[in-house]
Amino acid sequence: MRGAETVNEFRNWGCNYWDANAKAWPANAHLPVELMRVGKIYGGQWRDFNGVDQLRCLVRDLKFNPDSRRHLLTTYNPAELDQACLPPCHLLAQFNVDKGVLDCVVYMRSVDLCVGLPSDYILYATLLVLLAKECGYTAGALTFMLGDTHVYANHVVEWHRQKSRAMHPLPSFVLEPNATVLEFKPEDIQLNDYQHHDQIKYIFNA
Repeated sequence: MRGAETVNEFRNWGCNYWDANAKAWPANAHLPVELMRVGKIYGGQWRDFNGVDQLRCLVRDLKFNPDSRRHLLTTYNPAELDQACLPPCHLLAQFNVDKGVLDCVVYMRSVDLCVGLPSDYILYATLLVLLAKECGYTAGALTFMLGDTHVYANHVVEWHRQKSRAMHPLPSFVLEPNATVLEFKPEDIQLNDYQHHDQIKYIFNA
């Protein structure tokens, strides 16, 4: 949501999620990790899609034109695919306001079921509740439409282990009253009663 395009920007927020993809990108060959770029990935496109700040426009339009059918965020920019360490997997998010409830539908072209999808759920759920709060709506349904959905061959054993586990009760969350979409910080949201199993370590696939 800040439009980060460098590894250090993510690391400064306590996130190492993009380190491996940055290291695998030929554009970063021979660079120390602190100088590596991730390029025009998701946030880069949300905040600057050929000069358009999509996220700022979305917030404005949800507030002042709620009945529009054009509440969209897109990350797929054919002109800049070579400027990103990874082509975008979640391509399009559409938001809809109905009777004060804000819903979101996300389309993904490629889905890493074990590693990518769980984090995408969390990230879009966070975005949905932030948008709903800031724009004066109630957060509604979050729906994912999955294209090429896969489990990597070197993840199969761990995947069977994961899906055999019983689910814990869902946690609740508290959102900081002054949190906004464009200035969101990780500490603006707090999970309560989060229960989990032991970590499963999946092998990274570039």
